[in-house]
Amino acid sequence: MNTERIFRNNSVPDRRTVMNVAVGDIVVMKKNHPCGNNEFDVLRVGMDFKIRCRKCGHEVMVSRAKAEKNIKKIMKGQGEDNA
Repeated sequence: MNTERIFRNNSVPDRRTVMNVAVGDIVVMKKNHPCGNNEFDVLRVGMDFKIRCRKCGHEVMVSRAKAEKNIKKIMKGQGEDNA
């Protein structure tokens, strides 16, 4: 028996790439926080992200899928050398 999956139109299954987000990075989101800021510090990375607003300090837990969908830009944190 053939163990390969057969996909409609011989297409390859959707494989999403995982973003390289690390603790200490600053992420710019597509939508603003209610305080008007769209930059967040990354406090925790895993199946979900814990992020803190850089303006008001509010901390939010967001699922990884939702966070990756809404990230516009990733800026490396203060502690890393950008060489």
